[in-house]
Amino acid sequence: MKLRDRKLSQLKLELTGDELCSLGPALELDHCHVVSRCRERMLVVPGLTMRGGSFEQKVQLTNFQFSDAHFQGVRFEGKYVGCDFGDWDSVAQASISDCDFSAAVLDACRFLNCQPETIRFPPWPCFAIFHPHAAASTVASKNWPDELEVVLDTYRDALPACAAIVRDARKLAREQAMPLDALLDLLKSLPGIHLTD
Repeated sequence: MKLRDRKLSQLKLELTGDELCSLGPALELDHCHVVSRCRERMLVVPGLTMRGGSFEQKVQLTNFQFSDAHFQGVRFEGKYVGCDFGDWDSVAQASISDCDFSAAVLDACRFLNCQPETIRFPPWPCFAIFHPHAAASTVASKNWPDELEVVLDTYRDALPACAAIVRDARKLAREQAMPLDALLDLLKSLPGIHLTD
């Protein structure tokens, strides 16, 4: 499926993943429902603008860069791992605002050049770290338990353009061989932590 140079409204788009699915350039979707069964190699979004509606990812999307897409008021569903939303350099290239990820699972996802306070993130056991670069020196100055090493690396590596990082605590708990409740207690002491019930 290749859609470009169009404005579509209130339609359901099925992306099967059997062939390359290209949303753009110059594709505007207003209050549309996108259902994607595409893996990262079969999906491209060169110049997609989505306002309202939903983006439902039926198979895990891994290390995908939404670096040439604009999302405003979109509800996301599905599992996203290592994905970037927005662009490192300019909101003219890509942006995200007022979106709802409460029905999604995110792990190691970054939100770039945006206002994370406008985004509804997944509930616990996912958690977000807002403005991780601002807390890097605070984190580095404290003696944290070894179990938090993976989480703290996100602070040290983040650039100012990274407005939020979202992780799945279940994965961290498995990696650290520790109970989820114990991990939650440690996470609550981190600067910039954002937990949703």
